[in-house]
Order: sequence, then structure tokens, then C-alpha cells
Amino acid sequence: MTEKEGKQVWDAAWEAAWNEAMKQSQEQYNELVDQYNSLLDDYNQLLEKTQNNNETEDFNPEEIKKYLKSIVEIKQPTFDSFAIKLTNFAFSQIEDDGWFEFNYELEGQLEESVYIKLNFYDEDNNLLYTDKDFICNDDFSGFDTSTIALHEKNLAFNTKKILVYVTK
Repeated sequence: MTEKEGKQVWDAAWEAAWNEAMKQSQEQYNELVDQYNSLLDDYNQLLEKTQNNNETEDFNPEEIKKYLKSIVEIKQPTFDSFAIKLTNFAFSQIEDDGWFEFNYELEGQLEESVYIKLNFYDEDNNLLYTDKDFICNDDFSGFDTSTIALHEKNLAFNTKKILVYVTK
């Protein structure tokens, strides 16, 4: 084999090896692009599903009020120990972000100031959120109404139990 023929064989082998490496690189690149596009499709589907779940056309404040009222558990002994009664309560101002208000009426004779407390639990009975309202015995004349604004994102949607009680 002459030097010229050897160089031609070398050049041909190098070109074949280069072309094979480029082909494999292109295949790997195409696989990565396919994986990226698949992940992007999954993300877009999840995003669309999330947006559809949060659309306000499915949002029904009246149904949410009824549901929230149905999951309230009142710790009556705590009210009794302070000689007051929770005579009525309702939920209002249900927002599409899950914020809402707890409105209530109290009746009785307070000897000392108290807190009306609310605990919110999820389906596993984990405490999600808590809030309270101070009732000053000097300002309480035997009957009053009050509101606790509950500004916790998605609280109305994630709550499975509400506990209402009184503490000092």
C-alpha cells in the first residue's frame, strides 16, 4: 500500500467513525428532545387540569357554606364553663381562593374575658389552621355578634373538620 492509499484508507476510516459518532450524537439529541417534549406535554396537561379545577364556574359559595356548617363540631363544655352559649353561627364571604368568614352570636354572662377559637383539620385530622377572636367581658352585655375573617388560601376547600371552643 502506498502512502497515498494509506492516507485515503485513514481518511475514509476517520470519516466513517466521525459520521457514526455524529449519527449517535444526533440520535441521543433526538431522544433528549423527545423526553423534553413529553415532559412539557405532561406539564401542560397538569397545568390545564389545575386551571380547570380552579375555574370559578364550578365555584358555588352556597354549597361551600352548607358543607362548612355541616363539619363544625362545637365543644359545648368549654362554652358552659364560661356561662355563655353559641346561639348561632354561619359562614359568609366565601372567596374563590378559599378565604371566608365565620360569623357567630354569643349569649350569657361573662365573668372574665375569653377567646373564641377555631381549629381547622384536613382529612387525616391534621391541624391546618387556627384562629381566634377576643371577647372582653367588660364590653360584653349579655348578647353580641362577631366575625372571624379566615384569610388562609384554600382553607374552605381543604378543611374536613372545624372545631369551635372557648379558652381564657
